[in-house]
Amino acid sequence: MQSPLLTTPIQYDYANPVVELDEQKLKSWISEIPLLNLTESMDALFHAIKPLNEQNVDDKQRLRLLELYRVPVLRIAQSFALNSLRHLPLSQNQHKQIVDDISYLTLELANGYKILVKRGFLKEKEFFNEKSHLLSVYRAMEMISETIIHSYQCYTQPPAFAFLELHQLYQYAERQRASRLVCKEANQSIEDLYAQLMLFSIADPYHFSEGDTRVIYNNLNNYTQLCLIGIQPPVAEEDMGLFTVDLSSDNQP
Repeated sequence: MQSPLLTTPIQYDYANPVVELDEQKLKSWISEIPLLNLTESMDALFHAIKPLNEQNVDDKQRLRLLELYRVPVLRIAQSFALNSLRHLPLSQNQHKQIVDDISYLTLELANGYKILVKRGFLKEKEFFNEKSHLLSVYRAMEMISETIIHSYQCYTQPPAFAFLELHQLYQYAERQRASRLVCKEANQSIEDLYAQLMLFSIADPYHFSEGDTRVIYNNLNNYTQLCLIGIQPPVAEEDMGLFTVDLSSDNQP
């Protein structure tokens, strides 16, 4: 089976002193990050995650470290409000930089999980036999989805290859018959996460008011069970909407 098309940084054997591998020390460091200061906190997190992604680390240890970084990264991404940013005494360029930096941060965290996905693919045993591998695919898709949601929320184009990599990750899980397995840590399957973002993208989110974007996306989780995904479309009923997805493209449905 062909490896999913995913972009990841190269890993080196050099032990970068900047990379914190001690989980207790990392927890302590994260607890001291001033999350209310967006610029400072994003800069600190990005410059901690990026060198980790560029260093060879044991897969299980990498996953544990990424899970620690995920908490503050998600808090920043999901609590971001464009309207609040407008009230800060910042220039237009500074506003844009903060918007861009959130995308860079979520994508950098996604890179870490994608490294685990690609390494798992190269193993001889079945990739999804271990629950940690299922979690790696789910988290990679989760962080890419967060990046796309952020783009819609800020009325900007999603980053290049975001939809492509999301499609590729879903297709990989589907071919391994793992897309419907529930990820225990998220209480959601890969298929439901994918369907949630696809439903959101076809709802014309650029026309949502800023405050409704996140609310609508979260509510769509209640409707993913009604969404059928397959190679052969079901027999169309009068009130059924049909959408096509090219899993080898960088496009939404």
